[in-house]
Amino acid sequence: MILQKLTMKNFRQFRAVQQIEFASETGTDSKNVTVIFGENGRGKTSIFRAIMFCLYGEKRLAQDEEVEQKELHLVNLAELQESEGKPVETYVELEFQHKEEQYKIKRNLLGMLDGKKRIEQTDEVLLSCIKIDGNAQNVKDPDEIATIINAILDKNVREYFLFDGEKIQRLTLANIEQRREIARGIRNLLNIDSLEKAIKATQRLKKNLNDELSKKSTGEYGKTINQLNELDENRIKIKSRLEQLEDELSHAAIEKKHVDKELDKFKEIRHLLIDRAEAENNLDQLQEQGRNLLLEMKTKTWKASLLLLSNTVDYVFTAIDQKKKKGEIPSEMRKGLIEKILSEKKCICKRDLLPGTESFKEIVLWKNKTCNEELESSALDMWRDLSNIRSHREDIAVSIETLLQKHAICRNEIDKCRAKIDSLNNKIGSSERKDATKLEKHRENIEKKQINIEAEPPCVRIDVR
Repeated sequence: MILQKLTMKNFRQFRAVQQIEFASETGTDSKNVTVIFGENGRGKTSIFRAIMFCLYGEKRLAQDEEVEQKELHLVNLAELQESEGKPVETYVELEFQHKEEQYKIKRNLLGMLDGKKRIEQTDEVLLSCIKIDGNAQNVKDPDEIATIINAILDKNVREYFLFDGEKIQRLTLANIEQRREIARGIRNLLNIDSLEKAIKATQRLKKNLNDELSKKSTGEYGKTINQLNELDENRIKIKSRLEQLEDELSHAAIEKKHVDKELDKFKEIRHLLIDRAEAENNLDQLQEQGRNLLLEMKTKTWKASLLLLSNTVDYVFTAIDQKKKKGEIPSEMRKGLIEKILSEKKCICKRDLLPGTESFKEIVLWKNKTCNEELESSALDMWRDLSNIRSHREDIAVSIETLLQKHAICRNEIDKCRAKIDSLNNKIGSSERKDATKLEKHRENIEKKQINIEAEPPCVRIDVR
């Protein structure tokens, strides 16, 4: 789908007829990015809302979950007020291209004021399409239009192809609700329900086969099959518990949001609630930063361990280096060749070597100084690795120290943020309004529940033998 032109009439902030032509890299135009820039409240989201309404006929966006349906209005208010009770025509028209076919969809609304009450009614919708062969098609049936649009961009995944800046921000966050939202989008995008059913069926078949094998197998093989079956059962239990914990966290988050909405009604503590929401958002970001730093520290554990073994590294490197300088590693003559000379008692120049002679004794001493080729090769590899470690040791130390400092600063900021939240909680909870105090107490209990859920290690609670 390539968006080309959007036309709006009396839609939200856009009074009368307004148009936007999108850069679409068609014809001689090589540009394909359109930037819509403006301050808050200037209509950026309304443009996005207009596209979604035109395609799918829905007023509500994902970000409207806290807004009641009766408060979602699309018809321009100023036009309604000047109409003196008469109906106001509103429409959105979107032109786009898909698979070299040209589409135009127009969705109409009628709105009017009845005293202070705003009334809006969806009117007709028309979809026009010019096929590749040049034939035109006009569709007026809403259900048929929905089928055509869904075939182009399925309604279930539209929010992962058409989304605003706030959606981008939500997708980058990492709490349980956002993860679930992303998971739902991926499931819809890939249509994996049927695949999951097949996986479950395969798992049941696998379990039945393993049960049969367990009954018929004996000895070490039978024991291994039983252990695999137990591990599989425990894995399923752990997965189930994790899903249950996610559900509990999700419900707690929803309840907490509901309590915040109720608390927001108390004007005398509203500024405190705003401060707390900001502090909690900062805490989430700091905790995510702390987790990322810990992950980075884990990747550098082996480097940090080398610093602890610095003296050992120097000792081993020096020992190998000395042998290398003396010519003992690699030895001037290979051990296999010397052993052949001693066994045949003949020098490489074909002269006889008699046991007990000085020449024979010198060759025996030479043999004792040599190592086999594999050992020499390993020693040289170790020498090169230790040389590299020693040359970068200072850089590693600086890198580890910087990382530890960053983590310490992050932990300090987290502690400050939590202290601020505790202070704000106390102020909100000590409000003279009894209902506000009660709600704050309920919120505190929800937070404790969330902390306990997040702290629970499900694999410990389940009997894994």
